[in-house]
Amino acid sequence: MPTAGWILEGARDRFLYGTTTVPDPGPPPAPIFPCPFCHATFPTKAGLLRHSNDQHLGSRPFILLGGAEPSSTEIIRKAFRSADVSLINATEIYLSFDGSSFEKRDTVSVVRTLAEHRNLRIWLRLENHFLANAAPIRTDYDLSFRIYSKEILEQVDKLFVACLGRADPSVHNVDQFLQKSRSIGANEYADALGDYVLGVLIKDGDPRAGIRPGDRDYRRRYNSALRTLQEFDRPLAQLVSGLIRFSSNHFGTSQETCFKPLDICNVWLTSLAGRLHAPSRPISADFEEDVGRIEVCPIDNGSAAVVSEAGYLSSCRRWSTDIEARMSGVVGLAMLDPLDRVKLLALWADTAIRLGQPQGALSALRKLVGNDCFGAWAVSKLEEYER
Repeated sequence: MPTAGWILEGARDRFLYGTTTVPDPGPPPAPIFPCPFCHATFPTKAGLLRHSNDQHLGSRPFILLGGAEPSSTEIIRKAFRSADVSLINATEIYLSFDGSSFEKRDTVSVVRTLAEHRNLRIWLRLENHFLANAAPIRTDYDLSFRIYSKEILEQVDKLFVACLGRADPSVHNVDQFLQKSRSIGANEYADALGDYVLGVLIKDGDPRAGIRPGDRDYRRRYNSALRTLQEFDRPLAQLVSGLIRFSSNHFGTSQETCFKPLDICNVWLTSLAGRLHAPSRPISADFEEDVGRIEVCPIDNGSAAVVSEAGYLSSCRRWSTDIEARMSGVVGLAMLDPLDRVKLLALWADTAIRLGQPQGALSALRKLVGNDCFGAWAVSKLEEYER
């Protein structure tokens, strides 16, 4: 008779058949999430994440210089004591002076190295080996120390005043200053001062000073100079930094420059920009120069015009069409930089309001609507006086 399937002729065949039979499929097994750092297992991924965060989470190592962490690439211009240097969460520390060959160091030697050097580039690598079977957490720093002595900086300041402390410098004068400063040192500081003067010349736009015709990109020079000079606690550096911030309409700082007309005008505009709680309207005497004051650096024509007109407006005791005509002429100058134009419009409008003639301020206020610095103030005044 025919049969279905293979004939199992003996016990051996029946045994082999039983061991190769595929069992009926059942439900899938429950998922298991094992911890890669220990023998714990978890039924859910969320449970594994909670366990890892609680038991196996490492902290990033970092350094503090004077209470603040430097960026990954930092230029350091202020000296630090050993007590000002802190290494946090670092189990291993490496130093390199060429960016490639790192040498393992202990904490004491690293702190001493960072505190003692004044003109050196150091690559610092911090590692936190928080688990034996886990990759360490690493943080790298590229630190350039450019710390100059007070005597060297004073020599550069004196050279700057001798070469460029005048109202009409030229590109040639800047080149002379930079060449002579190379024999003193502190090249970065001198270059920043030179960048400022080049920015003044570019902003003024006079080809007779040696600049290229049509080149008006002065902000790049100003920004470059400010990034460096604001780190130096020196009268000349702070004066130039203040002039750059004023020209760029950065009214968030109240640091004085010892140039009284500029400081008074800056406070006035800062109050209108909403950076000061109480308005401060100066009087004409505030703009008077001290007897014997010497000129130490040039000022771009736009900033000089703003300071000058602020002094004039503060002396006005009665609004008139002559004042309005004068301000319209100054604001309408074709070569006037837009940042200086909005400062003059704000001073114009505020003076008309102070003298009880808000109608004389309306045209200036309308032109300020949408401006980053004075737009909110202008809108509030327009809502008040256009009802």
